[in-house]
Amino acid sequence: LSGKKQKDTAAVRSSFMCYRVFCVFSFYVPTGAFHTFSVCTVGNGGRENGRRRRYSMVIAKNPILSGFYPDPSICAVGEDFYLVNSSFAYFPGLPVFHSRDLAHWEQIGNCMERVSQLPLEGAKHSGGLFAPTIRYHEGTFYVICTNVTHGGNFIVTAQNPAGPWSEPSYLEGADGIDPSLFFDEDGRCYYIGTHPN
Repeated sequence: LSGKKQKDTAAVRSSFMCYRVFCVFSFYVPTGAFHTFSVCTVGNGGRENGRRRRYSMVIAKNPILSGFYPDPSICAVGEDFYLVNSSFAYFPGLPVFHSRDLAHWEQIGNCMERVSQLPLEGAKHSGGLFAPTIRYHEGTFYVICTNVTHGGNFIVTAQNPAGPWSEPSYLEGADGIDPSLFFDEDGRCYYIGTHPN
């Protein structure tokens, strides 16, 4: 390569070495749903064990988890991804999945696997646990969720996403559903939720 092309190539290579990039490509089908997508993972650094790292394209089908797995939430921790989803009135609650490529997932546990964690008395099929969010901050995993049948919004924590998870800590004055957590750079944690006006 000569001149400008060498500089452009070096700039592109440098940008790949500095950042972890996820590229998602989709196509629309007449049914109104995305059928398949590709995920390209570019890791930090251009070399691994003294050799140039090879990048691969993974083809995934939508949905990435077939079956009953609504309201997914995903967080990344290093090279690993963790996913939780709603489980409504079913026990154990809030299944936890692990993946290295966002396409292939394995269930590794449940956040709510003890009766003491999950009161469901009187819950109908559309009751129980709504729309959890999973986050990771300074060595601890956090899941915030709403038990619409008992108690409202709560947080459970774990050092290992496979468990065990803590007893739920219910949030006073945090009404509504579909909560989320945001950890700021100054160490503060913010609760985000929805509720009627």
